[in-house]
Amino acid sequence: MTGATIAFRAELRKLILPIPEQWVHDTWIALLLSAANIKSTFIEEPLIKYRQHSNQLIGAKVLSFNEQIHKACLNKLNYYELLSKSFENVLNRLTLMDKLSTNTELLIQSKISHLRIRQIIHEVQYWKRWYWIFKEILNSRYNCFSNGWKSVVKDLFF
Repeated sequence: MTGATIAFRAELRKLILPIPEQWVHDTWIALLLSAANIKSTFIEEPLIKYRQHSNQLIGAKVLSFNEQIHKACLNKLNYYELLSKSFENVLNRLTLMDKLSTNTELLIQSKISHLRIRQIIHEVQYWKRWYWIFKEILNSRYNCFSNGWKSVVKDLFF
């Protein structure tokens, strides 16, 4: 969902607002509405034109292989820790608003666990990464919560 195309009922403001600083507004809104099992309706007809340009901050820019490698190397050490805390914000908001189902809680907790393990992977000695990576592969969490084999490669080498 693109933020400019989202509309929601006023009664949902307490669930959605305020939007935490670390979240992009459209991602936060879509995630909360979905996690809270709020019924959504999609309009199939295009109502806006999405324009991409070289100076935009967020978008579907296609990166070359070298650009992807460079981006992977730039990630700060605490990236996954910050991301896990972002998902804890989701859990807290849903709990506060009494919108958290058991299944949703388990799913988000699993995502948080995956992010925490990816943080550990980047903190341990290189040869110790294999244990954690193999564990996440067996749990299928790379496929569920990351970019599959691309994330495995990133965790192994970067």
